[in-house]
Amino acid sequence: MSKSHRTSAKSASALRGGSWTLVSRVVIQAIQLVVFIVVARWVDPAAFGVFALVAACVVILEQLSMAGWAEYIMQSETAEEKMGSAVSIAVVSGCAASVLGVAIAVLAGPLFDTPDLVLLAAFMSIRVVFSATAAAYAGVLNWQDRLESAAVCAVLGEVTSLVVSIWGLLAGYGILALAFGRVAHGVTWALSAGISAGIRPQLPTDVSLIKDMVGFSRHIILTKVLFNLRLHASTFIIGGFVGPTAVGLFRAAQRVISGFEEIFSEPVRVLSWSLFRKARESEEGNRIGKFDELSQTFFRVQLYCATPVFVVIAILGQDLIVGLVGDEWAAAGPVVQILALAGLVRLPNHASIPVLSLAGRADLLPRIILLFSMITVSCILIAASYGIVAIALSELAAALIVFAINAYILKRFANIHWTRILKGCWRILPALGLAVAGHLFAVRMEIAQELPALLRVLILGSAMVALYTPVILVLDGTIRRMLTSQFRKDRSTSTKD
Repeated sequence: MSKSHRTSAKSASALRGGSWTLVSRVVIQAIQLVVFIVVARWVDPAAFGVFALVAACVVILEQLSMAGWAEYIMQSETAEEKMGSAVSIAVVSGCAASVLGVAIAVLAGPLFDTPDLVLLAAFMSIRVVFSATAAAYAGVLNWQDRLESAAVCAVLGEVTSLVVSIWGLLAGYGILALAFGRVAHGVTWALSAGISAGIRPQLPTDVSLIKDMVGFSRHIILTKVLFNLRLHASTFIIGGFVGPTAVGLFRAAQRVISGFEEIFSEPVRVLSWSLFRKARESEEGNRIGKFDELSQTFFRVQLYCATPVFVVIAILGQDLIVGLVGDEWAAAGPVVQILALAGLVRLPNHASIPVLSLAGRADLLPRIILLFSMITVSCILIAASYGIVAIALSELAAALIVFAINAYILKRFANIHWTRILKGCWRILPALGLAVAGHLFAVRMEIAQELPALLRVLILGSAMVALYTPVILVLDGTIRRMLTSQFRKDRSTSTKD
């Protein structure tokens, strides 16, 4: 097989894997949204706020346990027989973090008056070992170019979580039902991914492998912790300045937006590791030679796909939150609208860790994320005393600042030119203009105004996307030809089968 055919086959495999990842994230977020809706209708914002605060603390612990094991595996040129040793290190790390979390929950429990807080924190901590193991196996499946299997395993975990969470709510366990569901998710995800990867944990015998993993992961682990501190800074700050009810409202808005954001960010993250690694391998002696060429299409497609979704949410966010969880949560509507724009601005940054790691500059990540965290936390602190809408605006401001700095960093260290990417995305403007004009016409004509809020969002949002998409396809010949070529290949393969 020629080099061009091998490259084409790898690209097709990556696109199929990316499609599976996208579908899995849609399914996963739909499941998580169902759980959120059910829980929000069973508990009040204050109780949900308590859960959000505990979950934010456990997420930091979870990131410590995951370190950079999965990332090390995905970027590694290590032989497959050594993957078992890498997985075993992740398991040990996860066990240590789980024990630490349970101990902290038991010791800190008497300081709080909230019922079941110790059990909630303990169960959430138990999940950490399974999450660390599953993440390592997901890295192995990515390294094996088996993104489809990784996607299926993740969906299995979420389906189990849904069943267990609803059972727990029906059985009267209240907010603890969410913790039961998350433990069941971790167990199912880890077991299914481990079976699919076909690699068992093995005690590491190669000291150089351990040193190599620790050397790489020390950059990633701090990066992840700082990233999640930045991500959950608003939760902690609102809890300290305003109280659990405001936390519940803000976290509900975040939950809606993060669901849509993850649908796009997870394929971006997975495909970044896969496609930019292949670009690095195709350019012998030059790690970043083809990064800019790839990024022009990669990020353009990302923005084409994500922009209409987030703009629809920004316009219809009030109806969306009321339609999902009821009038009791209506105060979160303006927050949803603002955070939708912040989510769109943040989306390209999810490729930064893979790209910089593959460019050989993982050492920069902790400093970069620390800077970004300081910017975000500073903006939130300035706005904290003005309420949750002001905090949402501060997150949007921080996202814009971080995007500008990140664009400069990627240009300097990975040869990715965001000015060219944004110029290539000019077609989004007329496409959005037509979509927004269509929405204004529908509002003026009072189309769908008498329908339930959620149904109104579905009808008007679908209409806006339907107006937006043809404009992009007509104006961008490169994307149109790429889609046509892929369709013909798929049709040809189907005919042969």
